[in-house]
Amino acid sequence: MLPELAINAQARLVEFEGGEIRVLYDGMRYARDQLVPFHIFGVDSNPTRHSTASAFVATFMYAKFGIDETSWPALARQFVDSP
Repeated sequence: MLPELAINAQARLVEFEGGEIRVLYDGMRYARDQLVPFHIFGVDSNPTRHSTASAFVATFMYAKFGIDETSWPALARQFVDSP
């Protein structure tokens, strides 16, 4: 079983073999600096909202765990903070 973390009802972070962490959404894998589709945000979808996968994950982590990144799940911290 690959390590994974649900971000919202549709998207999750998955660490694949080899250590790559990606946002998995609608059958697609997104690296931290790739733009994700606006509808990944769910109910708050807005066609003018463009975001990288890293910013998307950070937005949901801030909302769920607060600004202190030390309280975030390790997988999310690794993804957001990776170079």
